[in-house]
Amino acid sequence: MKKIFVLATVLLVVAAAFALGTLYRQAGESEEIEVASSSRAEKRLADLKKERPAEFDGPEGEAAAERYLAQFRQEERFNALLEREAESKGVKVSDSDVDELLGQVKSSFTDARQFLKSLKEQGVTLAEYRLQIEENILKQRLMEKVTAGVKVTAVEVQEYYDSNLGRFTDAADPSKATPFEKVSEMIERELLSEKKSERFQQYIQGLWDELGE
Repeated sequence: MKKIFVLATVLLVVAAAFALGTLYRQAGESEEIEVASSSRAEKRLADLKKERPAEFDGPEGEAAAERYLAQFRQEERFNALLEREAESKGVKVSDSDVDELLGQVKSSFTDARQFLKSLKEQGVTLAEYRLQIEENILKQRLMEKVTAGVKVTAVEVQEYYDSNLGRFTDAADPSKATPFEKVSEMIERELLSEKKSERFQQYIQGLWDELGE
């Protein structure tokens, strides 16, 4: 009986130590996120002040700076948390990934000068735009990881078709409807996209909740 009591005590101590270690680790991660996000937010504000100095003149300018800084901090806290989540799931974005997508965007302009002019008109530097591309790729890949288990059943596809038959009916001749077999794959893709989007939005909301937003 005494041995059982000692064993139980040891297990409780180990469990408590593990829980305490988890709390310390989470606290450390939160502090890192706060430091990194504050630094990024302050840099963004400094860049914005250089770009639009007149907007930050006088008392109104100081108030505007505080609003921008609060907004930037919120955004950067979330981005830092998103990066942590991506890293924990093995999601990575390389410079070549960014270069490839950036090249696709540039190809839609007549030349590099027009591309840079467009960025300037939007008040975005090339470095900031690269960062936006990196974040978008990261979110897309994270979404693929988070929603990997989302499925659409044959029953759901059939039910959607039956409930939205008007969508697949010829307006000129209501008696003619596109056969289910010809649109089932399209319906499945649409439903899957909707379910994945909903699942990812729930995931994102969970991250905001973690930040206490």
